[in-house]
Amino acid sequence: MTIIDISFWRVDSHTPTSELVLHKISRHPPTLDNAMGKPDWVLQRRVARKFDEAVLTFITSALFSKPSDVLLCVGIVDTLHPFQGSPAQTREISIGAARVLNISDLSDNEDWGTIPLMSTNGKVGRDLPLTATISPNGTLLCTLSSLWPPQTAIHTFPRRKTQSLGVSN
Repeated sequence: MTIIDISFWRVDSHTPTSELVLHKISRHPPTLDNAMGKPDWVLQRRVARKFDEAVLTFITSALFSKPSDVLLCVGIVDTLHPFQGSPAQTREISIGAARVLNISDLSDNEDWGTIPLMSTNGKVGRDLPLTATISPNGTLLCTLSSLWPPQTAIHTFPRRKTQSLGVSN
C-alpha cells in the first residue's frame, strides 16, 4: 500500500512552498515476540519532491490499463511569477498547471503534456482548485474550487505525447 503526504510551509514571508512525499506502508506477519499476535505495520518514506516556486493544490490518480500504469495528476499554482493575462482584457487567467508525475520518483512524466489551470477574472488567489477527479475515460479533469459556493471547472486531461512524433495527440 502506498500513501501520499503533502506538506506546506513558507521559506520566507513572501513565497509559500510545498512538498509531496510518497510513503510505503507494509504489513509484517505476527512474530513470536508479539504477544498479541497482531501484524506490525511499517511506514517507510520512499521519495519526496519539493516545489519551491509553487504550491500543490490537488493530487489525484488514475489507472488506465494495468497497475504499472498508475498516473498521478497534480495541480500546481505558481507563487513566484505574476498570473498570465491582463485582468481587464481576459475573462480567465492562468494561475498554474496540471501535470502528470511518475509515481516511482515524483518527477514530471515526459510522456504526458501539461494543461493550464485557469481562474475566473476577479477571483484570482481565492479561486484555487483544491480537489480534482479524472473522468472514467481519462479525457477530462474536473476541479472543485475553494470558494463558497464551490466553483466547478472542467479541463481536458493532459494529453499523452506520441512516441514517434513527440507531439500531442
